[in-house]
Amino acid sequence: MLYSLLFLRPAIDAYRVSTNHIPKEALMDPLTELMFNKASELAMEAIPGGVLQIYVLLTNPEQAGTFELLSIFTSALTTGFSSAMISFDFDISVHHRKTQPDFYGYIPGENRLRSRCFMLMVGISTLHNLSRSLGVALLASRSGWLAVLFVGGEMLVYLVYKLLRRDLYYWVRTSQSLAIPLAFSNRIVAKTIVDFSGCIQFRHPKELGGAAFCVSMLWAQVMPFVSLSLLEGDNGVKDTKEIVTIFLACSFCLWCTTSAVFFCTISRSYAHTFYDTKTGPQYVRDNFLKGTEDRQKFHAIFKNRLSYTKPIHNEVKEWVDANVDSWEVEKPHWYKVSMVPDDFLPSRVLEAEGGTKRRHRHSYSLRESMREIVGQDESNKVHPKQ
Repeated sequence: MLYSLLFLRPAIDAYRVSTNHIPKEALMDPLTELMFNKASELAMEAIPGGVLQIYVLLTNPEQAGTFELLSIFTSALTTGFSSAMISFDFDISVHHRKTQPDFYGYIPGENRLRSRCFMLMVGISTLHNLSRSLGVALLASRSGWLAVLFVGGEMLVYLVYKLLRRDLYYWVRTSQSLAIPLAFSNRIVAKTIVDFSGCIQFRHPKELGGAAFCVSMLWAQVMPFVSLSLLEGDNGVKDTKEIVTIFLACSFCLWCTTSAVFFCTISRSYAHTFYDTKTGPQYVRDNFLKGTEDRQKFHAIFKNRLSYTKPIHNEVKEWVDANVDSWEVEKPHWYKVSMVPDDFLPSRVLEAEGGTKRRHRHSYSLRESMREIVGQDESNKVHPKQ
């Protein structure tokens, strides 16, 4: 909290990621924490601020002045840079490429192509943000409630889609009392970021998924034109409608061109991840069943919600029983027995770890759950059972 109050959060996050420094009792690795911080800034500050700036320009062009255009472009570019940085950092991470090789690795290894890929991602996200933000601002200039109903309707359709596919729960391991609010909050934040920035990282099956990501990206380009058509005959934007139409057409053409160059730059074998229909649980189970290394399998099972892998828990127990003795001797850096619930440990290992003295996990209170999430409950050596 002190880091945030002193405005040192970005510097601390960057230091931890660059040095792979993991604080004691940390809930997640530094890169994932950095992603959550950047995502929060995008969804709750940068994106709403960009929409507000465009809205002011549309409704009060004389007072806003031409300097506002530079401010809007700077805001969109900053949003695009943050969005691209999230995707870039995750994909070039050695850890993620080893534990999830079927998803991470689309950015080429050659420096020239890697730099080009990053610049293209910044361009795609910046254009995406400008187009989508303008569409929402156009609706708001007509009626604030119209904009709320439009965006809220899109969000409702997405949440129903996740619910029908049994993919609403978020991947982070928490107690059941926090699972539902965490699911709704994170799903809404992820959808907002994709709608307004097109962040490529959120095509991950544990986030939007490839299919939902693809639909959201395409709809975000169509939506501004729909908004413009709804303002037919509205005197408030009549004088600027022709300019807006030209801008949207140019932005769309440039977005299509930039996207085409991007797909020609990345590794073609990962193209399917942009439209894949796998759910989060399906992806995690496949990552375990098809994994060739223990590190990959351990990450898939014990760093995600246990409910994701419930259908294969018998196979997981057999795998743990066959390998846990060697893990205890070799102590690989990815192995932490505290992450393995009692039900998955052989009796010999469970007794060695304290047996019944291991904290019971079936009766947590809300306060205890919150302590676990923020990493303050040092007495808890086992993640909550789901």
